[in-house]
Amino acid sequence: MTREREGTVVEWLVRLVWRLYPRPYRERFGAQLQDYLAQLHRSGRGPGPHVLVDAVVTLARSWAREVARSGSAVGCLAGEVGRTTRSVRRSPGYALVVIGILSLSLGVTTAVFSVSHAVLMGALPYNEPERVFRVQPTQQDLTADGWVPDVAFAALPQVEATALYFEGAGANLAAGGTVERVSLVQVTGDFFGVLGVDLLLGPGFSADPASPERAVLSHDLWTRAFGADRDIVGASIELNGRGYQVVGVAPADAAYPAGTDLWLPTPLVYEFYGGALGPSSIARLARESDAAVVGSILREWIAEQYADRPAEYGPPPPARLVSLESDLVGPARAPLGVLLAISGLVLLLGCLNLAGVAVSRTSARADELRVRLALGAGRSRVFAHVLGEALTLAVIGGLASLAVARVAFRLVVSWLPPETPRLDAVGLSGPVLAFAAVGAVVAGLVVGVLPAFQGAAVRGGLSRSGRGASDDRRAVRLQSALVAGQVALACVLVAGASLLGRSLSALAAIPVGYDVERVLTFKVRLPAGAYPDEGAQGAYLASVIEELQRMPGVRAAGATSRLPLSEGFGVGLRVWLPGTSEEDATNVSWVNASEGYFDAMGLAVLGPGIASAPGQDVFAEIALSRAVVQELFGDGDAVGQRVNVRVFGREEPVLATLVAVVGDFRLGSPEAAEPSRVMFTSLEPKPVPFLGFAVAATGEPAELAGRVREVLAGLDPSVPAFELRTTREAVRREVASRRALALLSGAYGVAALLLAALGLYGLVAQGVARRRRELGIRIALGARVGRLVGRAVGRALALAILGLALGIPVSIFLGGLARSLLFRVDPGDPVALAAVAVLMAGVAALAAYLPARGVGRLDPVETLRSD
Repeated sequence: MTREREGTVVEWLVRLVWRLYPRPYRERFGAQLQDYLAQLHRSGRGPGPHVLVDAVVTLARSWAREVARSGSAVGCLAGEVGRTTRSVRRSPGYALVVIGILSLSLGVTTAVFSVSHAVLMGALPYNEPERVFRVQPTQQDLTADGWVPDVAFAALPQVEATALYFEGAGANLAAGGTVERVSLVQVTGDFFGVLGVDLLLGPGFSADPASPERAVLSHDLWTRAFGADRDIVGASIELNGRGYQVVGVAPADAAYPAGTDLWLPTPLVYEFYGGALGPSSIARLARESDAAVVGSILREWIAEQYADRPAEYGPPPPARLVSLESDLVGPARAPLGVLLAISGLVLLLGCLNLAGVAVSRTSARADELRVRLALGAGRSRVFAHVLGEALTLAVIGGLASLAVARVAFRLVVSWLPPETPRLDAVGLSGPVLAFAAVGAVVAGLVVGVLPAFQGAAVRGGLSRSGRGASDDRRAVRLQSALVAGQVALACVLVAGASLLGRSLSALAAIPVGYDVERVLTFKVRLPAGAYPDEGAQGAYLASVIEELQRMPGVRAAGATSRLPLSEGFGVGLRVWLPGTSEEDATNVSWVNASEGYFDAMGLAVLGPGIASAPGQDVFAEIALSRAVVQELFGDGDAVGQRVNVRVFGREEPVLATLVAVVGDFRLGSPEAAEPSRVMFTSLEPKPVPFLGFAVAATGEPAELAGRVREVLAGLDPSVPAFELRTTREAVRREVASRRALALLSGAYGVAALLLAALGLYGLVAQGVARRRRELGIRIALGARVGRLVGRAVGRALALAILGLALGIPVSIFLGGLARSLLFRVDPGDPVALAAVAVLMAGVAALAAYLPARGVGRLDPVETLRSD
């Protein structure tokens, strides 16, 4: 920038700042400023940056003088900063309490806000992401070359472009002398263009579209496996022994669907998929298009397609457009929203507690405030003085809360499920600092407004006790109202923590049906080039099981086509009794398992078990889970009975012999309403390339992980183990979000209970100190100490009951709003609410009794003599 241009910009900024000056200053010095600027302009130099700095400093000084001269409450507030600081220094205990509670509560709230802001409100790394939607159900056509986006849908004027993607795929990537399992997605058309992603490196799939052997790497895989080599574009990588040319690298945080390591174009490579195939669809809407209109068109199409469908097949699937943001962060929105609301309530509870302390302190300073008024200070100045103290302490507490937040958000992140998106972006960003600043000011106002009004409203002369009676009663009423409000908020928080804790306990009490203490599980995927047929796959399976069983510390080992709590080949079959109609058949999930799998997983088995002889039909002998057997046979004997099995690709059903009944277990989430309906067949005669292994340990199963990797590397280093974890870890991961929310809300509930108890304790303690002379006289006249203590506790319990009466309906209402986060728990459960009420009343009684019992230590003679 040239010197002349710089002078012009500075002059423009100076004139802008001048408009912000108070009117008297502009009227008095405006002409001088104009002359000064004109003189600089004629000289050709223009004002320098120092002129702008002087203008800003003078602006602050002019407003400070103008506000102080005005005599208003705000002006008094500006002039009281020094006196406020000295006043606070004379009461270090009070200052430490206010700063400590505010820094802790505001720091934790800021930490939760920082996580929520990063996860829910962070900018998406896509171009115009508000125009991108996932389409449900997927709009696609099946052609000779595979699935393609629906032509009619893509031709809508509201739709700019569409693409399909196929999830659930994975491959063994050989890179840098090691082999690792990576997740991949195959896509159609201009997937990245529809998504709105500008690749960090490379042309993407637009380069040589006729060649399907191309790959785009995620930023994480590029960094992790290839050391962020910028020359990777054009290089060849190996997936399951197949060569693919790298044509691009995606930017950081732009992996869609979440967790994708790389993208390949279609046509599909079926060996990459271990489950049933089915595309998903995304669409980029045209600008100014209404998603509601497209959604209504979808619903009309679905209604037409299902118009002639029999009623027994159920209603058509819901048609809707899911925004990209909701698709990415939707599962985390409700838990983080609830957590932010809970932390905000705790901050409000802390502020009310401090407001009660400030009211008590202001009442004790009534003589000082009366002297100020008597010496000519206006009530606005007294108001500003008391409020200034609270704001000063709140600002200090806000600064201290940043240090607390840096520690707290690490704890919050560590408790959240690892799949929560954008956790790496959590930190003290600008919006987070602004939130902390606003929170500190608001907290200072909440703490200081009531005491400020109380201080400005003092009246009457000095009493013998140093306070006016009316002021004393007003302070007691204010403190009582604040304590009742604290109990109500604490009731809401404790009830919420109780509901979430009971939900977690109810979920933990559901038996999964297999061993969750001593089992290690892992998966492998056999590449088709090295294992082209069932013979090669069976040999590998037998070798792995044999080597695992030889390992020290292993009790049993087995394999399956689908492990619990994991994605697998989801084939559904139908079974029914001979002599009955197939229309009454029971749907079951088909799972292959080796002979030792049931023992390794700790599944209860009744019967000899499944073991097919060479050449025998794999469906000749089957095992059914207990849920299926009960539906088919009731409580009668089932082992040895025959059932019909409808197998895909066979015209006639297979007549199978039921050789074993497997106890109730849950193949999927523990939250499933009923145990799984599963049919097992033998894995040995018909192995599959996608295998899951279970290893039962005699000790800690996690200690076997290293030796398992060594065994697999010794058999075939090109087939790595992945998802290596214990069943305990798998179950905990499944309920991780519920566990994190229950733990955090429980900690908040305990903090709320303590704050409410402190409020009641302080109220009763101050009441005893305030009525010391009266109580001493009563005792001297023969009043029973127990009755005086009971009356003090009774008053506190009355406030607690009032708080419960306010808090319980609110907790029921809020529990209803958060019903989706509860599991088998009713927000209005009378037993749970009664338990919360009893707990709150018990804590209130204890908090009131501890200071009230000091009445018994009063000496009437000493009390009267000191007065």
